[in-house]
Amino acid sequence: MRLWSACPRLTFHAVSICKCERYELSETTQVARFIPHVNGVLQKHRSRCAVVETLEVRTDFVGGAHGLLAHHIHMWVEFAVSSSRTKNLSLDLKPETWWEHDGSCLPRKQDLYVFPFRQLLSVSDNNWGSSLQQLHLSFVSFRPPSQFKGFPNLRKLRLDVLHMAREDLEHLLSRCASKIQWLHINRCVVDDQLTLATPLPSLLYLNVQCGLVTKIDINAANLATFEYTGRLVPIRLVHSLNLQSANLDLLMAVFEHALISLVNGIPSVQSLTSDLRPGLKYLEVPYCS
Repeated sequence: MRLWSACPRLTFHAVSICKCERYELSETTQVARFIPHVNGVLQKHRSRCAVVETLEVRTDFVGGAHGLLAHHIHMWVEFAVSSSRTKNLSLDLKPETWWEHDGSCLPRKQDLYVFPFRQLLSVSDNNWGSSLQQLHLSFVSFRPPSQFKGFPNLRKLRLDVLHMAREDLEHLLSRCASKIQWLHINRCVVDDQLTLATPLPSLLYLNVQCGLVTKIDINAANLATFEYTGRLVPIRLVHSLNLQSANLDLLMAVFEHALISLVNGIPSVQSLTSDLRPGLKYLEVPYCS
């Protein structure tokens, strides 16, 4: 514990800390062991005013201890975003068997951890989260309030298995549009077009995987790499004149339709690679312009 009070990178992995199998993390007894361990280490850092540049929490958000665990995760998030030194925050809360809840590949909102935007706004000043440069949220319900001013220095954002609306994502990105360089969206419930009115001039990498997305239309002039996994939907990256490579894994598509749609929607890409399933037809178009 004394050594950790001076460690700038803290990773709390519940399986390692509780010395248990992952399926046991849903038990209240394991949650009761994990929580005081994390609280104890963070308290040491608070009391010594020690710098924490990276805070990672990896546990399964499932079982009867939802409320207890959520309360403490709120405090851990507050610790990170209220710090002037924390640059990286990762909440990996996806349970090993989360898809068994309703048999689908997308989460139910009631099963997810609710990111505490409103609680943070009530206890923090206007500079909260200003030092964050990387944010990873997994198994989270995400809805920033209108007064949320964003993470102004955020450069890397990864969202895995989230429940959010298009407006919520745009609200977040609009507050860090000038800095964001790396964006990964994996199996997030959008059920809408992934269209962003706010230009993202610094965005270099975009990855969108399996979700309820009906269209992708993003203004990212300097985008270099685009990766997509999912069904064939309209993709419009016409502003991305510097796009070097696009890699697409299309789950359900007709070869001719896919070719026309992709070439029209990504006219400036230098190298386009697409794997069409279930027909297993492979398309590669180098230096397409």
